[in-house]
Amino acid sequence: MVPHSIDRITSTYIHVMPPLVMWCLKWRCPDFALYGEQEFSFLEMTSMAFVIYIVWAIVYSIKIFSPTGKTRVERLGLDSTYTWLAANPSSVGYRISGAYGERFRPLIYMLLHFCYLAITSCFAYFALYNEVVHLAIMLLNGWMCFWNGANYYMEYFSKNNENRLSNLEKLNQVTDQS
Repeated sequence: MVPHSIDRITSTYIHVMPPLVMWCLKWRCPDFALYGEQEFSFLEMTSMAFVIYIVWAIVYSIKIFSPTGKTRVERLGLDSTYTWLAANPSSVGYRISGAYGERFRPLIYMLLHFCYLAITSCFAYFALYNEVVHLAIMLLNGWMCFWNGANYYMEYFSKNNENRLSNLEKLNQVTDQS
């Protein structure tokens, strides 16, 4: 969690608030009946999410990926999930998504993204019916936010200190020469 970065605080809010609101409504508001006491099968619960995801994936793919091979994000120098996971040579996602060559990298990335949705949907399904699972997911989610924020600060301060030490060395060299 990085309070002064609107991008990072927005990402934290997007990932923390929905499970927190659901947890409060489901487990702490006895008068709130989420769809009554109706039980949903996994297919019933996730089918609409999968349909919405497929529509999003089609629009995303048209907007981001181009037939020329270079993504819109890469051409504009923007950051996205794709640049962090599939276009960054140091990531595992890069090696996996490039297994069949550069031509298929966007397709494999989108398939991996869909697999991620399917796996996390399983956790969401279990969280809906088990308070301990729901709480564990929220705690893990919060821990990841703090972990990412701490890593951000470690990188920022180490680069900042590196620059200061470099400038100090240059200053020492200039003073030693005079």
